Amino acid sequence: MTDMENRPTQRTEIHSCYRKFDFTTPNDSFGQEYNLLALTNDSRDINLNADYNNSLKIVELDKMLDNVIAEKEDSFFRLR
Repeated sequence: MTDMENRPTQRTEIHSCYRKFDFTTPNDSFGQEYNLLALTNDSRDINLNADYNNSLKIVELDKMLDNVIAEKEDSFFRLR
């Protein structure tokens, strides 16, 4: 390990850590959450599970919702 690897990292990009979904049906309520950092290889250490994590159904749902929100974003407004 070099001297530079043993120092704190400065000016790293900050990510929100988790994405959480709560679902309610007439008979049940349940949730699912995942760590957004588990989807990337942006850190110094390689994430061996990144491909698998990105293939999870909850991640696919999240990407679909992001696309819908992006398409409709201009029609949203804040109530005051």
